[in-house]
Amino acid sequence: MDIIQKLAQCDLGHEVYHVDDFGHVQVETVSTCGFETPSMLLEQIDQDSLWEQFFTMAKTQPEEWLIHLMSYFPEDKPYSTQCFVEFLTIISDRNALIFLVQYSSDWYWDVQNLYLMERVFEVVEQLIEERSSAAVGDDIDLIMLKQILGRLKDKKSVIEDLPL
Repeated sequence: MDIIQKLAQCDLGHEVYHVDDFGHVQVETVSTCGFETPSMLLEQIDQDSLWEQFFTMAKTQPEEWLIHLMSYFPEDKPYSTQCFVEFLTIISDRNALIFLVQYSSDWYWDVQNLYLMERVFEVVEQLIEERSSAAVGDDIDLIMLKQILGRLKDKKSVIEDLPL
């Protein structure tokens, strides 16, 4: 079985609850990917330059699976940001998109991938424009989306001011 198939067959959202010695409930997130973790598989996909095949597979997965997969991407790798931006084109559910962009200012941004931030701006601005005045919580979403936009613009300014 190749790396892409192994990752596609991972169950990413399985949680196990147990009580520790002090009576506190502990939550353990377990992925079922065999001997390799999703993080290891993503690293191998990057090393083997299999991103095209990865995105072909990702388009067939449920959006919830993609959201769970995000937690396995390393924070210090440019490929993580590139994948998250690509997920913006795959995911269509408004709540999933809001979840996806919520921490976009914390993604790995540098001079080489700053152009990708424009796509994130577009999605956030679209989410702001498409908000439904009848939906409960839309005011909270609007405030949060405007904060996300502000943090992204601040991050972009900082990166643009860096010496080359």
